[in-house]
Amino acid sequence: MKARWCLLLCLGCSSSLPRPEFERFDVRVTPGPDEFPDVPAVVLMDRGELLLTADVERRTPIGRLRRYLRIKVLREPGITLSRVEVPFDPGSSVFGFNAQVTTPEGRVVPAALENLTETGHEPSGRRAKAIQLTDVSVGSVIEYTYDVYVDDLRFLPPWIFQGELPTVRSEFAVVVPPGYTVDLRYSRDGAFTDRPPERFEVPEGIRFSWSEAKLPALFPEEGRPDPGLLAPRAHVIFLAAKIAGREFKGFSSWDEVGEWFLSRQPNWAELSAATVDEARRVAGDAADDERALKILEVLARDLPPEPGPTPPLWRARLVHPEVVLKEQRANPTSRGLLLVALLRAAGLPALPGLYANRDEDLLLPDLPTVYGLDGVAAVIPRANGALVLDPSDLTISTDVPPPRLQGTRVITMSPEGSEVVLVGASAPAASKSEIDCTLELDKRGDLFGTLRATLTGAEAGTLRAALREVPPENYAQITSDFLRARGSGVPVDSVDIADLTALRRPLTLKGTVKVDQVVTGEGTEIYLPIGRILGAATGTIREVRRAPLKRGAPRQIEVKATLTLPEGWEPQTLPAPRTESWAGGQVQLNLRSETRRRIGFLRSAVENGGEVDKRAYAAFRHFLGQVKNAENEPFVIKRPAARPLEF
Repeated sequence: MKARWCLLLCLGCSSSLPRPEFERFDVRVTPGPDEFPDVPAVVLMDRGELLLTADVERRTPIGRLRRYLRIKVLREPGITLSRVEVPFDPGSSVFGFNAQVTTPEGRVVPAALENLTETGHEPSGRRAKAIQLTDVSVGSVIEYTYDVYVDDLRFLPPWIFQGELPTVRSEFAVVVPPGYTVDLRYSRDGAFTDRPPERFEVPEGIRFSWSEAKLPALFPEEGRPDPGLLAPRAHVIFLAAKIAGREFKGFSSWDEVGEWFLSRQPNWAELSAATVDEARRVAGDAADDERALKILEVLARDLPPEPGPTPPLWRARLVHPEVVLKEQRANPTSRGLLLVALLRAAGLPALPGLYANRDEDLLLPDLPTVYGLDGVAAVIPRANGALVLDPSDLTISTDVPPPRLQGTRVITMSPEGSEVVLVGASAPAASKSEIDCTLELDKRGDLFGTLRATLTGAEAGTLRAALREVPPENYAQITSDFLRARGSGVPVDSVDIADLTALRRPLTLKGTVKVDQVVTGEGTEIYLPIGRILGAATGTIREVRRAPLKRGAPRQIEVKATLTLPEGWEPQTLPAPRTESWAGGQVQLNLRSETRRRIGFLRSAVENGGEVDKRAYAAFRHFLGQVKNAENEPFVIKRPAARPLEF
């Protein structure tokens, strides 16, 4: 929805605006813990009003967001909310902060504002105003309010109505004065929906507002997208403003975003002769795709990330590619621009492409939401579809696009304008995990042996990225968790990893296995569940999900194992082969007797990747339950009777 005016804005000064104030309420009539089980606190009110105004001295458009929160502590863990932090983006400022606590008895305790400090905010990396409130106990109500001034309306964050605490009521309004043009949108579950705001005339202009009530908590769920993507969100896209005869432009299209971005480093593609020669040397003489992968591998492998949290594109440090090479560090934005420059130096027609990771935001062709952009990829047009390369990802393949970008849109930038490119999904066969175990069971019921695994495509890239974040002493645990999720039921006790930095080769692992007491039972019959050898880590299968499940890139998995029993032991009837299927994949389990005391195990799976939405989750849950039932099925092993002691 668009609001358009062309009158001159009457300039105002931020200091003349009224300070935020608290509202009266009766703590005795606020909801209690019985109404909100399993949560530490509840948000009673979260109200925001964005006033588009102007800086009286600079005569430039700015925004003032006035926010007011009221939160009730329901249980002991909620007392940690007495530490209040108000994060803000670069270029923004927080003024007028105030806070107070209302005790369960109704006593009001004002905050000691002399203790308000400025600190770093984890994990966002932004700055924050922070204060520790006192007299907070179970039943207390915490209130705080503040103004945030945004000096560049092109980078307005969306208002997020829902979070990890239940919310009784959340309201957001934007006041658009004469002279301003904005585009107003509303999204839910990561998709834009037709939800026009209420509209009222006010002295400052037109007030547009939305409200939500009785929102449940967004509880953490495995494989969940960013909570801010799932929650209802109101988006204010600044398009233009006319102030004192001057016109200020926002972003009305991705073409304008591309012009802005490239203007930050107008000579980004001009490299020194030495750098051009090195790019050509690394690329060598080969087919274009091969030359591109050679350059990509060097950057992904050898260029360290900038220290600290990873910033989104609009506030990432962007320097010339030559400076990146000199400093030997980069963020996803500067690293991507460097890759494009090097590919061009090697004679490849690469374009910079703006992207948002699939689990963090959504790009639409007609809505330039710059705030959600994460970085820059290189896009090489081809007759059989564009080749998308992300040097911040360790999946180096022409057959497997970056896993976090599969199914998303990338905005390519060229002198002719911007273009929206859809990143396709890879085939399951392009990303494989092949796991082979040679195991022995001793007479105590303990398992030991060796494991070998070969990973390709996104499977190799995913594990490499996880190992890169930890010291070598943690490799065994990281590898065990990864393989367990793929259906290898045996953890590795130690692991030797080859080709960890050879990103274009398959990732090969060799490990030792040692597991105590994998069998149950006494006497001459003992039991071994299939899942102790072939079993994926699923944990408790949730009955419902409130968020879609992100499953990563499509993949194929094959787990083979041979189990040798002690002398005189032999299996009884083995379970029949099982095949379980659903729309998103298939799992097959098969056991066979190879010799009298050796058993062969095989688990093969195909996962189509992508997303399991809430409507499809029931079928997926049924599939997981059937697979788990098959893995939990035990079979009998016959062993000789114990010999009596002779005296």
